Amino acid sequence: MRLSDRSRVVLWIGLALGGLGCGGSTQHGGTTLVERSVDDESYAEIRRRYLELATDDPTRETVRAHLLAHLGARSDAVLRGGDYDEIVALLGEMTALLASEDFGPGRALPAELRPLAEHVAVHGARRGDEPRVLASELLLSWLDAEHAEAHRAEYERVSAWGREARMPPTDDVMALVEGGMGLVHVWEEHARLTPSPEVLGRLSGIYLGLREAVRGSTLTEGFRPPRSLGDMQHLEMAAVIMQRAPLEAAAVFLAHGDLEGAIAQLESLGERGGDVWRVRRVLEEARGQDTRGAEALSQIANGFAEGRPDVALGLCRQGLRRFPHDARFPLCLARTSSALGQVGDTADYYVTALRMDGGDLEVFDEALEAFADMITHGALADAHDVGQVRTAGHAAHEIIALRAEHFPRAEAGPLDQPTLHLALARAELASGHAADARREFAESIAEARRMPETSPAAIDARQELAALELRAGSPEAARTLLGEALDLLSQGREGDETRARLLTGLGDAHRVAGDGAAAQRAYHDALARLEGLDEARAEVEARRALARGVVLRRLGDRDRSRAAFEAAITLAPTPENAAVVLQHLVTDAPDAELAELVFRRARVGSPISHAWKVYLALWVEAVRVLSQAPTSEEGERVLAAESARGGWQARLASLARGELDEGSVLAAAEGSSERCEAHFYSAIRALRAGDPAAARRALEASVDTGMVGRDEFGMAQELLRSAELGGAR
Repeated sequence: MRLSDRSRVVLWIGLALGGLGCGGSTQHGGTTLVERSVDDESYAEIRRRYLELATDDPTRETVRAHLLAHLGARSDAVLRGGDYDEIVALLGEMTALLASEDFGPGRALPAELRPLAEHVAVHGARRGDEPRVLASELLLSWLDAEHAEAHRAEYERVSAWGREARMPPTDDVMALVEGGMGLVHVWEEHARLTPSPEVLGRLSGIYLGLREAVRGSTLTEGFRPPRSLGDMQHLEMAAVIMQRAPLEAAAVFLAHGDLEGAIAQLESLGERGGDVWRVRRVLEEARGQDTRGAEALSQIANGFAEGRPDVALGLCRQGLRRFPHDARFPLCLARTSSALGQVGDTADYYVTALRMDGGDLEVFDEALEAFADMITHGALADAHDVGQVRTAGHAAHEIIALRAEHFPRAEAGPLDQPTLHLALARAELASGHAADARREFAESIAEARRMPETSPAAIDARQELAALELRAGSPEAARTLLGEALDLLSQGREGDETRARLLTGLGDAHRVAGDGAAAQRAYHDALARLEGLDEARAEVEARRALARGVVLRRLGDRDRSRAAFEAAITLAPTPENAAVVLQHLVTDAPDAELAELVFRRARVGSPISHAWKVYLALWVEAVRVLSQAPTSEEGERVLAAESARGGWQARLASLARGELDEGSVLAAAEGSSERCEAHFYSAIRALRAGDPAAARRALEASVDTGMVGRDEFGMAQELLRSAELGGAR
C-alpha cells in the first residue's frame, strides 16, 4: 500500500475518534525478571517489563505470580478498610496483568483475585454497579468451582437484563443511541477488568449491533425527525456511530495487541471499499516482520494515539516486542503513557527511545516538557507509588545528561536539574519520606549554585526545606535557609509577594526559636510588603488575602485577619483556600463563627470531593472544640453522610462522631500517614470529651509518626506548644 493511503487511514482514524467512546520481550530482561524480588520500588519497572513479554514467553507466569503476590499482600488491609472504589482499583490492577489468552480453556486464573471479586460481586450488586458485577461474576465462575454454575447463571442474567433494558426492539433512533451508548460504557469497563476472548467478542458485537440497529431505524417509514436540540444531538451521534462503529469494534481487539482479531472483525463486514477497507489493509500490512510491517504498525498506532491512547498502548507494546530496536515504539509508549498519566512508564520509555536514537533535540525537549508538565500539574507529588516517582526522577536526570552530551551548545531545555530535584523532594515529602525529601531539597540547592543565573527553584527549595526543618525541630536551620532565600531575591517590587512569604516563614522560625521580638519584626515587614502590592486577578488577590490573614493573626489583629480570610474565601471559595483558613483557625485563635462561614462558602462555591468534605468538616469541628463551641450542625450532617460511604475518610468521620474509637481506626490505618491522622483526630475527640491528658498523648503520638509533610503533623505540633495543652514540646 502507498504511504499516502496509510496517511489517509491515520487521518481518518484521528478524525473518527473525535467524539465517541469511553474510555515484552526477553531482551528487556526476561530471565532477570524471574530472579528479581518485587517491592514497592521495583513493582512499576517489573510490571512494565512483564507487559512487554510475549504471551508464550516461558518466564511470564512466574513473573506474574511475583507481581500478584506483591499486590495480594495488600488485599486483606484493603478489604478490611471497606473502601469499594479502592477494592475495585486493586482488582483492576491485578486483572490488568492478564492477557486475553490467559482466560483460555485449561488456564487457571490466579487465586488472589477471588476475595476481591467476591466482595465486588456482593457490594457492587447493592450499588447497581453493573460492569463490576459482570466482571466479578465471570471471574468467580472460573475461580469458585463449587458455585461455578450459579455464578455463570447470574452473569448471564445481569448481561441479558442490561441489554434488554437499554436496547429493546424500537425504531426510535434517539432511544437507540442513548441506550446503546450506555451499554457500550458498561461493557468497556467490563472488558477492562476481564479481557477474555468472550467479553471482547461481545463488546465488539455490541458496537456492530448498535450500528445495524441505528442504520435500520433511520431507514424505516416511522423515522421521527428531530424536534429539539437534544434530538439533534442524538441524531448527530447516530451519524458518528454509523461511521465509527467498525473502527471501535476493531479497537476492542487492538487495545490488547490482537491484530488478527481486529482483522477478522473487519473482514466479517464484507466491505470491499472505503475507509474501513483501507484500515483493514493497513492492519494486514502491519502483520509483516519487515520494515513495511513496522511502518504500518507505527502508522496505525499513531492514528489511535489522540482519541484512544489505550489502543495505541496495546499496538505499541506489540511493536516493541516485534521490533525491539525501533525507537518509534518506545517513543509511542512514552507519549501514550503520558496521556494516560502513567508517570513511571512515561519516564522509562522516553529514556529507552532516546538511548536507541538520540539524534533529535526535539524529542529530548518533548520528554523534558512531559516531565515539566507533570511537575506543573502535581502529577509527581500526587503519584501514590513512590517507586514510580523515583523511576521518573532517575529517567529525567538521565535525559537531561544525555541532552547535554548530544547537544552541548543547545540553549537550556524545558527542565533543569534544580527544578527536577525540587519536584522529587515534594513527592518524597508527600509520601512521608522526610530524609529522602531533605536530600532532594539539598540537591536542588546545590545544583542551583552551579547555574549561571538564579533558578526559581533555588528560592523555593530553601523555603520548603526550611519548613521541613522547622517541623523537625530545627528552627536555627530554618532561619539560615530563609535568610539565604531572602538574599537571593532581587530588590525590585516584582519579588515582594515572594519576599512576604519568606518573611512570614522567618517569623515562624523566630517564634519557635523563642525570639518573639524578631518574629514580630518579620511579620510586620511581611505585612508591609503584602499591603503594597498592585491589584491583580481574583485568584491572585485571594492568595494574597490568605497570606495577609495569616500574618495579621500572628500579629494578634484578629479583626483584620478575619476580614482578610473572608475576602479570600469570597474571591476564590475553593477547598484548598478553605483548608488554609481552617488549619490556621485550629492552631491560632480559634473562631467558630468564621470557620462555619468558610466551610459553608467552600461547599457552595465549587464542587468538592467526598474526601475534602470530610477533612473540612473535621477541621470545623476542631475549631469549635478549641473555641469551646458546640458541634456544628452542618458539619455533623456532612460527617454523618460521609461515615456511611466506607473507606478511610469514612472511618475518620465515624471517629469524630464517636462511633469508632482510636484503637479501631488505628487498626485499619495503612502506613504512618493514616496513623498520623488517626492520632490527631482522636486528640480532638478527647478534647471534646474533656480529657486534655488523653488529647496530649494522642497529639504526641501524631508527631511521633514523623510525617512532617502532613497537615495533621503541623497542627499537632502547634497545639502541643499551646498553653491549653501544657506548653511547648
